[in-house]
Amino acid sequence: MLAIVTGVISGLVVIFFAWTAKRIFLARRLFLIQPKLFDYSDLVSQKTARTIELTVFNGGSRPEEDVRVQLSPAFNYTILAADRPDMAVGPDGFLRIDRLAPKQDLTVVMTAEGGEFRKEHVVGLASKEVVGKVKEKLQDAQLSPVGSVAVMLLIFVVMPLLGWGAGNFIEKEVIPVFGSQIGDDEREAATAVVSSALRFKQIAGSSFVSYGASKKTADQMLDTVQVEKLTRTGDVVHIEVAISNRTKERLVYSLSSASQMSDGRGRSKDSLNYIEADIVAFPNTDKTVALSDYLPPAARPQTLLLEVRAESDGVYARRTLELQIITN
Repeated sequence: MLAIVTGVISGLVVIFFAWTAKRIFLARRLFLIQPKLFDYSDLVSQKTARTIELTVFNGGSRPEEDVRVQLSPAFNYTILAADRPDMAVGPDGFLRIDRLAPKQDLTVVMTAEGGEFRKEHVVGLASKEVVGKVKEKLQDAQLSPVGSVAVMLLIFVVMPLLGWGAGNFIEKEVIPVFGSQIGDDEREAATAVVSSALRFKQIAGSSFVSYGASKKTADQMLDTVQVEKLTRTGDVVHIEVAISNRTKERLVYSLSSASQMSDGRGRSKDSLNYIEADIVAFPNTDKTVALSDYLPPAARPQTLLLEVRAESDGVYARRTLELQIITN
């Protein structure tokens, strides 16, 4: 009987590490290489535009579909060169890629007109299945030969040894005291993660409206969006946004959040949702949209930027809300 129990547990240990190795091999690894900004170009005036090079890399073993790079919609983008003829930036600031094959990287060179474009204006990267991470260089995103060898060692060397070691330990140490009583406090293996409400101050930036529309129209469209509350769970801040369309027009919204910690989103263990697009609200309808972004409590300043964009029949307006979290 003892041999059966030991064999079963040893097998479970091996299965667990085999599952872990499979996850490593099949893990989705989508990366945006830190954008390169050029200070000089013969094609555009440096007073009104900057030239940008963006590279997206799929380092996983599965294809990524519906890849979206969120750029600030405050600029007008023009593609100068790209690895694909169908790569373009829409008026909402999204650079969309239908499909990115495993180990494939795509590069696009574009201009951004309408102000001083900075790296912070690249808001984020996501696909249909995963939120991407930002890397300084393409080499940093590629799995090194050392990493590949480590995975192979895990499968063919470490797993059998761990299975044998676990079975041996259970046989000699665990089973003899199997019947001993375990305290209630020792049985609690998990600690609850508590969410707490945050006090915050909201500062609305000036409204921008497309050509041919009035500032009053822009304010009417953008005032339909209000931040209801902020809550924190660990290093993640959750943003609850209420949309109440009391205009006579159908409105389509895009919401995106950012902070000075945006480049550290890859360190978050939680799934983040800092971009929501194509939110449709018909007249006299209400909606609630939930966003989440990475902003550790120790980061300073404790400020999130929420970019709001509303569009109706070819007229669009945008505004940036500054959400200052009160820490004392």
